[in-house]
Amino acid sequence: MKKVLISLFPVLLFQANTLSQKSANGELTFRNLALRSVVTVSSVGEKGLIAEKAVDGDTLTRWTSAFNDNEWIELDLGQAYFVDHVIIRWEAAYAKAYKLLYSHDGDKWDDAYSEEQGDGKTDEIILPSLFTRYLKLLCLNRATPYGISLWELEVYNYSKPIGITYSFNGNLPATWSSSENCDLTMVNNTLRISSPPASPGSSHGCFAFALSDDLSIDEFPQIGFLSQTDKPVRLLITLKFHGGYNKTYAHALNPDNRWHQNILSLDSVSQQPLKQLYFQLFPGNKAGDTIILYMDELALGFNPIPENDTKILKKLIDKADKYILSSTREKTGRQFHDNAVAQYMKEIEYTSGVLNCSDLTQTEIDKATNRLIKANAVVESSVIKPRLPVRTCDPDATLETQYFYNNMKAVEGRHIFFGQMDPFFSNVTLTGKPFQSDVEDICGSLPALGSWELKDIALGFGYDAIVAEAEYYYSKNGIVSFCWHMVDPTGSGIYLKDLPEKKAGNELLPGGKYHSWFTAQLDRIAFAFQQMKGPDGESVPILFRPFHEMDGDWFWWGKPYVSPDTFAKLWQFTFNYLVSVKKVNNLLFVFSPCDRFKKRDGDMGYLDYYPGDDYVDVLAQDNYWQVRNKADSAAFVDQLRIMTQLAAEKNKIAGLSETGLADLSIPDWFTSVLLKPIKNDSLARKITYMAIWNKNFVPYPGHTAAPDFLKFFHDPVTWFIGDYPDLYHALINP
Repeated sequence: MKKVLISLFPVLLFQANTLSQKSANGELTFRNLALRSVVTVSSVGEKGLIAEKAVDGDTLTRWTSAFNDNEWIELDLGQAYFVDHVIIRWEAAYAKAYKLLYSHDGDKWDDAYSEEQGDGKTDEIILPSLFTRYLKLLCLNRATPYGISLWELEVYNYSKPIGITYSFNGNLPATWSSSENCDLTMVNNTLRISSPPASPGSSHGCFAFALSDDLSIDEFPQIGFLSQTDKPVRLLITLKFHGGYNKTYAHALNPDNRWHQNILSLDSVSQQPLKQLYFQLFPGNKAGDTIILYMDELALGFNPIPENDTKILKKLIDKADKYILSSTREKTGRQFHDNAVAQYMKEIEYTSGVLNCSDLTQTEIDKATNRLIKANAVVESSVIKPRLPVRTCDPDATLETQYFYNNMKAVEGRHIFFGQMDPFFSNVTLTGKPFQSDVEDICGSLPALGSWELKDIALGFGYDAIVAEAEYYYSKNGIVSFCWHMVDPTGSGIYLKDLPEKKAGNELLPGGKYHSWFTAQLDRIAFAFQQMKGPDGESVPILFRPFHEMDGDWFWWGKPYVSPDTFAKLWQFTFNYLVSVKKVNNLLFVFSPCDRFKKRDGDMGYLDYYPGDDYVDVLAQDNYWQVRNKADSAAFVDQLRIMTQLAAEKNKIAGLSETGLADLSIPDWFTSVLLKPIKNDSLARKITYMAIWNKNFVPYPGHTAAPDFLKFFHDPVTWFIGDYPDLYHALINP
């Protein structure tokens, strides 16, 4: 048996991109937080030896300063991180005396470390854990007559590895175990898995890998391994996290009896450390064979070398061209102020020219991308908009967003759009369809509203799949919604019970120690929203639901540690930052407390945490407690009545933003517990949409609740995709 393959994970070959350390499980990998960060220096001593060379991940390139003492290099990591290790790779011209300083805001600096007898080469500095965004290396005294010269300046958090690689050398480690007709042995430094015959659709055998290190893979959610087998095998891999969250992925192995690389990109992983990998073997199309599978070089959560990425810029240029072209069609109804289109076309031409340049840097690509995003915001805000009955809080909201808002209001009291969180997560066997839905499998239509999570996007990953799903939904005349379970600045989670700092929600506003961290999250969200485009290049209108259930006592952004006044300021800052600073003009802001309110105003009132009419487009609520059974329907209706009356007074729309029965133990729950009380009350039925939570709250084909769900679907009050006219390009007649 011979493996002839390049390294599965080339990241391990680049010393300045990551750092590796042996552990009981394998080789842990830590991310270099300084890699390609924003860097400023006191001077550049030689042409080409610029500041960026000290953070490019290449230990053969360098920055050099002028021939002076007190030269410095400053890093902006982009957001605040916990930092406990700094590595300085000096060239021959090093600093004998230097200081390492840190800052939360880039203005006021504190000492982190000082050295007076440096000897050059490589310095590894171990720090007490610092939470900081900015670092500065101040070189007080040179060791040579020349300037300061650095190969690389690296920054790490050793308390959070981002990956682990395990190669099977020697005996089978105790961290691996098997059960249920599965035998594990070591053959030629490779893991051999043997499993006896089983019928198609039944599991051959199971084996597992237990992790003892605190490895979180949320930042780089990938699994990779080498495999060889001569039988068709479907491998189910279940990730088991601390805290009880599990997620399963299916992967088909190549059966040509050669070694193959397998790399799986993961979605919806937990922020909690990974506890165990659980593997199940399923036969392919032939029963009765013993499966022999060889595995090697298992890797989790690795960090590939970032390459220049032009994908988003190319997409935005293509969508910009489509926007201009579609504006000439009667359907869009777009007319523009002044020479907005001509100016936009110039920006398209400029960014297309940048894309065609050779030797582009990622910085140049990013600048061109942001320039085109800003130009898109300008041209969409320059569309001449008709006078519509209902006004959005954002006066520059795109034409499509304003039509959508008014059409939601127009159907009030007549129809209710049905929605679901993560509509493409399926409970049944995967078919291979890119957009598979249990709801569509039952009734032939998708929910009218699809909702997605911003948590991963705010942390800097998970863009592609979510953007693709949201754009697909909009292309089907569906409604796109996003909620945000914001992870706290320490990365501990979203629930107060898990947080070391309970009052972190009070530190997000300007002047707070987590403000720069918070705005970095908003920057990533804005970037995601601004790249979501429709078939004609228009920005996708979005129901944006931040800081939900703030009046409960479980999330860190609300009660009991964040007061109503502070919360209102946080909401208003978020609105102004996204709308006025980032120019995200395709948002409708959804205010959604939980089901605890008893009245309109005051303590325990719906408006207790309300940030003001100028900052809220949709009055909604999340309600699970009062839809557990038919007996609580009166309280459920009372809350909906309070909410819809307020919406009517404020000329806004109302919605049921989260609800559901997790186990669907009541077979007729959809018609009798959810829909009937709403239909039978003239005020409650004025909600414009109702959104069920994820896949565990909707039936699948064959489920005992599926027949009732079909009745719910056919009810004339509920609307699914296909039941209603175009929401985005004209006013509808309900």
